[in-house]
Amino acid sequence: MHPEDALADEVQAAVSAAIGTILKEEDPVKRYQKLGHQLTVYDHVVTRIADEKAQCATDLASKGESFARVAGLLSVGTRSRAQQLVGRGRRQPVIFAFRDQDGEIYGDHHLLATMPHDEARLQFEPADRDLFFAGQQLQVYFGHVHEDTVTPSLYTYTTVDATTGERRVRPTQRVHDILFGIRTDR
Repeated sequence: MHPEDALADEVQAAVSAAIGTILKEEDPVKRYQKLGHQLTVYDHVVTRIADEKAQCATDLASKGESFARVAGLLSVGTRSRAQQLVGRGRRQPVIFAFRDQDGEIYGDHHLLATMPHDEARLQFEPADRDLFFAGQQLQVYFGHVHEDTVTPSLYTYTTVDATTGERRVRPTQRVHDILFGIRTDR
């Protein structure tokens, strides 16, 4: 058997396991919705696999391997590609919840009870002064949250705490959306 045939068989087995029963759904609307949900799940799976691959590069670099050596060991091509992988593998904490000046907590506040986290202040001064939280000093909660649990935003905020001073931290997309006016839930 050729390697590409073996891969095709493996892909077919994965498709059957992932969506075999969904494909039997006769109602096209329900089938479409179920496939959409499954696609979201698998997008997160792919992201998680990529994160774990990056963590392998980080583990090698943490053991003292140069980026060039990491690139060679992992067959990723260039030193700069290995450096990118190591950067991705070094998970940074994200702001997953915050408390406003009235004491209300927003975001994924359920994680406060189950996850180690740090706290800092965020003076929220967006350009749009009409936003609900504009001008407030917020208490933010951040920690190392797995990306399959939350989606990090592309933005960073400057937080301040007495121990470390100023620090740039990415919020989760949910926290960013709440701060910038998309308040469908807390």
